[in-house]
Order: sequence, then structure tokens, then C-alpha cells
Amino acid sequence: MINAFTIKQSWILTIFMMICSITLFAQDCPPIIGEIKIIPSIPPGCLANVIATPASQAISMGQTTSINLTSTTAGTTFSWTVIQTNLTGATIGTGNSINQTLVNTGATSGIAIYTITPQLGTCLGTPIKLTINVENYKNTAKSGSFTRDNCGAGGAGSAVIYTIAANTYTSTTSQADADAQAQTAVNNGGQTFANANGTCSYSFGNVAKSGSFTRDNCGAGGTGSTVTYAIAANTYTSTTSQADADAQAETAVNNGGQDYANTNGTCSYSFGNVAKSGSFTRDNCGAGGTGSAVTYTIAANTYTSISSQADADAQAQTAVNNGGQAYANANGTCSYSFGNVAQSGSFTRNNCGAGGTGSTVIYTVPANTYSSTFSQADADTQAQNAVNINGQAYANTNGTCTAITYTFGYTPSLLQTNLKQSTVTYIDSYGNRQTITLTRRPNGGYNPCTRIYARRIISVYDARTCTLPN
Repeated sequence: MINAFTIKQSWILTIFMMICSITLFAQDCPPIIGEIKIIPSIPPGCLANVIATPASQAISMGQTTSINLTSTTAGTTFSWTVIQTNLTGATIGTGNSINQTLVNTGATSGIAIYTITPQLGTCLGTPIKLTINVENYKNTAKSGSFTRDNCGAGGAGSAVIYTIAANTYTSTTSQADADAQAQTAVNNGGQTFANANGTCSYSFGNVAKSGSFTRDNCGAGGTGSTVTYAIAANTYTSTTSQADADAQAETAVNNGGQDYANTNGTCSYSFGNVAKSGSFTRDNCGAGGTGSAVTYTIAANTYTSISSQADADAQAQTAVNNGGQAYANANGTCSYSFGNVAQSGSFTRNNCGAGGTGSTVIYTVPANTYSSTFSQADADTQAQNAVNINGQAYANTNGTCTAITYTFGYTPSLLQTNLKQSTVTYIDSYGNRQTITLTRRPNGGYNPCTRIYARRIISVYDARTCTLPN
């Protein structure tokens, strides 16, 4: 139990502390501002205590403390005194929390030491000390991403994060200034850090490759459009060489281009003619010139039709017919040769026998039997020479022979009494010996006069001359 002396002493001390407040100064020591309390021994059985959360704190200049005060004994109150160095803003007070804005007064950190006393009624518990360190403005953490840029040819640098940790830089002016110092350090040192700590991966990316492809899956009569199929740069990579990466891209163009054209190209439908030709002879050579034959061709697909193949072919054939002769006259050659005009001559057969007279025949060399590259006259002379050389032989073969003959009339004798026949022997017009038997009427009638053509009469037997009728 608490005796009367103890209670009386406690009240006296409390009254004394309430009315006594002094400031002590000591050489080379910072000023101590607050009350000096004479704290007697805690009476036995006093349950007042204090718990500070957190038990200590470090803040930047201009920030506010945040200390919560609690006790395990309900009803406990708290009061505190403070000693501050290089600071302003720390003051004595009471309550369940200490929330004070502290500002450094120098270039170095400041410190505030709070002495916190719990009290339950008239019972004062054991005080605790709490230290607040107040730094100048310190940067928050600052970072930046940087890519290594000192890899060799074909190498790609990795990206790394360069960080300036919080509280690396301080400022006596503002938080923004401290953060700006940290950001500047990030900007100035990040690339060097990346070049020293980043990695290099070597990979060659292809240059852009492309090719032209024509759609080839259009229907009958359809013509596909031409499209460009491209492989973008860096679509393919190689760890060996640029050429290998480019070859991969080129292969992709070749393998995929036609399918791309067949999917993305367009079809225009038109029937193109098949090739059509005709033979034409040049007909504008000069006199004596012969034109050569040339072939005039309309190439396939020169003419088109949207209606049918037959229409396109007909257009081409019409073009052949209309343009062929002009083409031959412009592109054919001329060979010059003069052919003779027809030449003739009259020839009399001269190989008849004695007393025979040959007939006269015409021997003709037809036109263009002979030719000359010199002149018409030369060709005609060749034909005339042929007439002169061959005409007589032709007459002797094809002409006729006529002999000189006389006409005689004979009839059988009127007084013929024997049974022998009447005959006349003579030489005919061809010089042959002939014998003719004259016709005698039966029963002694009048005998006719027989005509005989002969060169001469050789003999007459039992016949006489007669007058031939006109």
C-alpha cells in the first residue's frame, strides 16, 4: 500500500513541476528546451506504460512524424518532451500520437529525441525515449531502360534497367531537386551501365525481298494480273551471315509468291486469237520482174474478243487477208527474167520421094519457152533461133508429100469373048507398081468407066479407054 508520506511527496513534486520551468544553457552544448521534472520512484503497483509505434523513425526534411502511442493499461495518457539538434518544429506535447513537421536547419541531418511519459491517474509510469532522424530531401528511386549499343556487326544488345536507389542524392531545397539529381545520374550513367552489363546476341536480319507473280488460276479466257509479293526486312534471321538471312527471305518469296498472286491477283476475261498466216506473192515488181512469195502472220493474242475464241480468230484472219498483199509488196523480193514472145516459121517438107511434093507446115516456139536476164530481145532471139534450127526437121516429120499423077479412064473391051479379066497395070503417085482389074457387068451389059490415078500406064489387057464423067 502507498503510505501517506509517499502520496504527500508526489503531490508536492507535481505542483513544483507545474510552476517551475527553466532553460539551462551549457557551453558547447545545444540548448535544451522543456520542463525539468523530478520523477520520483514509481510507486509499487503503478500500471502505467507506453508503447511507441514505430520505436524510432527516419524521415526527410519537411516530412511529418507519424508516431502512435499506446498502453497495455486502459486509461493511460501520454506526454512528452523533446531535445532537437539542427532542427526546427519539434515541440513538447500530449496525446496519443506525435505528428510534427520537422525541418533541418543545416546541411547535415537533424535529430529529435522525444521522452514520452505514461500517466494513469496520478501514477507516472516509466518514460521511454524515441529518436527521429531527419534527413535533408532525399531522392526517390529512379530508373531507366538502356540498350547496349557497343556490340559488333550483326550483334543486338540487350536492354537493361539502370537504377539510382532511393536516398542516394540529397537536397536542401526540395524533393524535386533531389529526384532531379537522381534522374540526371540515371540519364548520364545508364548507357555506360548497359554497355558494361548488357549482353549481345548476334543475329542477321534479311533485307526486304520481293518478286512479281502473275495469277495463273483464272478460268478459260481469263488473264491474271501481276502482283508483287514482298518479304519485309528482318522477317528472317540468321546467326551465320547476312547472305543466309537474305537467302531465307528470297526462298520465301519464291515459295509463296504464286499462291499470293493466285489469292490476291485479279482476272480479266478476254479471248486471244491463235496465230493466223497466209502466203502472198509480191506483185509490184517492174517489167520482167517476178515477185517472191512471203508468209504474212498475225501473232497469237494480237486480237481479242470478249465474246468467243472464234470471233478473236476471225479478226486475226481478216487482218491477214487485208494486210498480206501490202506486206508482200513491202517485204518480198523481185527476180527479173524476160520470157520470149511466141516465135513461128513456115517450113516445106523436103524429104518426099521422086516426083513427090512436100507440104508447108508452121513450127512455133511458145511464149516464155526461153528467158533472159538481159533483155526481151535476147529472149526472143533465143526463141527465133530455135525456130530456125528445128523448123525443117519438124516439117520433114509432120508435113505431107503429094506426087504428080494423071487421071485415066478404062473400061473392058466390048468385044471381049474370052473368059479372061480386063486389067490395067500402072505406076501410082507414090511410084509403086499397081494392077487393077476392071469391073465387067454380067450378061453383056454396059461396063462402067474406071478412074485410075497414075504417073503412067504400063500395060492394058482387054480394055479400052473411056471418057470419065465430070
